[in-house]
Amino acid sequence: MATREAPTVVVGGLPETPLDEQHIRSAIIASTLGWALDLFDLFILLYVAPVLGTAFFPSDHPTLSLAAVYASFAVTLLMRPVGSAIFGHYADAHGRKGAMMVAMIGVGVTTASFGLLPTIHQAGFIAPVIFLILRLVQGVFVGGVVASTHTVGTESVPAHWRGGMSPRGRRRGRDWRSVRLHRLLDHIVHLPW
Repeated sequence: MATREAPTVVVGGLPETPLDEQHIRSAIIASTLGWALDLFDLFILLYVAPVLGTAFFPSDHPTLSLAAVYASFAVTLLMRPVGSAIFGHYADAHGRKGAMMVAMIGVGVTTASFGLLPTIHQAGFIAPVIFLILRLVQGVFVGGVVASTHTVGTESVPAHWRGGMSPRGRRRGRDWRSVRLHRLLDHIVHLPW
């Protein structure tokens, strides 16, 4: 019976300790959960946008309220690179697992905090300001989740699996499977329900 050797992680051209199957499985699950959390953050706001528009950005024209919610969505997207830079630096200095956990908990706390926000009718014009600040903070954490989970996943699997750990996998041979999966999920999410 042939035994399978554990894959060796190569960092900076130097091989590190071999990884066992449990470590690889945990990294794949963490990376997938991070990607799912990223998609949840993207689409939950869009799903409840009409309700948020009337609660935080009321207007005589519902389209303007909806546009304000979509603008807050854009603000979050603009903060993601900042979060990736912050958490990427932290991960390089203090470890990827810690950065990933802080970022994932931060996304969870900020997402849950939206349920505690007062509406504009309860708190006045400070409510949309708090909403936008919370969206900025959430964008930083989501940027950290994306950066850390993809990095942990990519660094923790054998070289021939690395293209499958990110939707932006290499575009050769068997690595097209990640691109196809990403496109399939994208089409499913955008189906007209």
